[in-house]
Amino acid sequence: MQCPDWPELVLHREITAVNSKLKRWNKAYYINGQSLVNDETYDQIYALWKHWSNCLHQPIDKIHSLSLPVKGRKVHPVAHTGLKKITVDEVARWIAGRYEVCLQPKVDGVSVTLVYRKGKLAALISRGNGVEGIDWSKKADFLPAIPKKIPNHASQLILQGELFWYQSGH
Repeated sequence: MQCPDWPELVLHREITAVNSKLKRWNKAYYINGQSLVNDETYDQIYALWKHWSNCLHQPIDKIHSLSLPVKGRKVHPVAHTGLKKITVDEVARWIAGRYEVCLQPKVDGVSVTLVYRKGKLAALISRGNGVEGIDWSKKADFLPAIPKKIPNHASQLILQGELFWYQSGH
């Protein structure tokens, strides 16, 4: 893909506009647990922003500086790490020569950390920026799929995963 044949000022304005949109989507997703666009659209817009930023030799880490509100902020006991999206060909190469491989389809939900202490739910934390999230513990009562107590004798159990909504006929 070639860089747009636009004046530098125009390209800079377009990059800034796309950056603002991505930041708004990130805030909605990582802080409020709302997906404003599907993954495919996000990935396409992000790739466009990254390409245009490279055209002007701008650093591409601006988009990921997600600031969390002070109120309700909670540090994850174990940081959330991201997954790298790969192509079908890359998956095929990885599987080649392996036996007894189990693949699970990606569930598009909201990443959270659940912390149980002595078998009782002690914290529900949004993914946030991966190191810190928002304490959603008070919302756990509205999520019947999250057990409030589990048979566990360990002093602490940390689970990370996706909250998602079952839909029939999807």
